[in-house]
Amino acid sequence: TGSNVTDLLTNSQTLILSGTVDDAVGVDTVEVYDGATLLGEATVTGTTWSYNATALSEGGHSFTAKGLDTAGNSAVTSTSVDATVDITKPLISIDNAISDDTGPNTTDRLTSDQTLALSGTVSDDIGVDKVQIFDGANLLGEATVTGGSWSFNTLSLTEGLHSFTATVVDTAGNTTTTSALDATIDITSPTVVSITLSDDKMIVGETSEVEIKFSEKVIDFSNADVTVENGTLGTLTTADDGITWTATFTPTDDIDDPTNVVTVADTYTDLVGNAGTAEVSGNYEVDTTDPGFVCTLYTSDALKVTSPVPHAPPVGSTDSSPAGQATREVIYGDALNNSIVNNPSFSTDATPVSYTH
Repeated sequence: TGSNVTDLLTNSQTLILSGTVDDAVGVDTVEVYDGATLLGEATVTGTTWSYNATALSEGGHSFTAKGLDTAGNSAVTSTSVDATVDITKPLISIDNAISDDTGPNTTDRLTSDQTLALSGTVSDDIGVDKVQIFDGANLLGEATVTGGSWSFNTLSLTEGLHSFTATVVDTAGNTTTTSALDATIDITSPTVVSITLSDDKMIVGETSEVEIKFSEKVIDFSNADVTVENGTLGTLTTADDGITWTATFTPTDDIDDPTNVVTVADTYTDLVGNAGTAEVSGNYEVDTTDPGFVCTLYTSDALKVTSPVPHAPPVGSTDSSPAGQATREVIYGDALNNSIVNNPSFSTDATPVSYTH
């Protein structure tokens, strides 16, 4: 049953023996022996004989045949045929690692490498014929066996999960297969799914929560990978093991800029080392300039508020100030006046008791 059909090595405990016999008077019987033990009489047909030896023990056997003619003469015993019965399975293992493992743990079997090196150990008392490597049910090839070790380098593998096993065949044909070694190949670059700000129009005293979400878990990601305009970003943290990152954005004082973005560079990677792609957020506005608000409280029932109005005066107004610099005077109290005036001034006989700017 081994790879060599004439080596008289087998894992079968039932063997068929045969030969030829001839006698001028006539053949009476052919006896078959295993060493000195008589196994039984063979079936004789013409000048040939055959015998089925069953329930043979493991180990070496030396078979001979002896003929007896019809006159009672015993023929010369044949030369022996030595055969070995081997029913012991060989031993094999597969190392719990791949090369190269590019994941965060050298034994997690996560990698961006599409050509992997597998290895293990193998042994058999009689001899190892071959070690075959499988990916699922697909035969990848035969490993190189050196002493008690085997090794195998795959060709280019597809992205995804692979389940490797090694099967050893000894010289008698006995086989043993290892348990599966699962490895995952990932060659897809991580991407930024979204960059959002909780407040995209910030004024004095306001901040915004920035959220950066990726297509998968990323590592080597920090504030050094992010650029913000007209402000500062607090330390980025993640609560879901690297998919979503958040930080607080604080705008710079005394800035009026309606066009700003958050930029994520391509300097981060996923768990197996695939480089990420860059991304830019939508626009956000920053206006942290002094609003120029004036409030005067009078002793009378009237409260007047005069402040710059960042719009052109309405149609029909007599305001002669430049567009965008008109001022609005609002009087609260006994009377209500909502009109455009040329300058932030007051017209009242009341005496102010407090002034805030």
